[in-house]
Amino acid sequence: MTQWSSTALGNPNALPNPIAFDSNLDGRITPQEFRTRLIDIFETFDRDHNGHLTRAELLAASEITNRMDQPTPQGSNRRAPPPRGRQ
Repeated sequence: MTQWSSTALGNPNALPNPIAFDSNLDGRITPQEFRTRLIDIFETFDRDHNGHLTRAELLAASEITNRMDQPTPQGSNRRAPPPRGRQ
């Protein structure tokens, strides 16, 4: 995953949190959970919803993930939004 993240997202630290993949929190990630989360990520990155990711969309996604990796100010309740379709 680190190699993929470096190649696809331009940053080895841009990996999604494993908990985000484990939707039922049973400590195991099934192929279906993995596919579902990857589709959610793809749809989030595909800003124009044309079913393809452009370099511009990947660069924008990389900037978003970099901002999400920044420490939040102490006392801040800011959280990342839930994956699409899940609230």
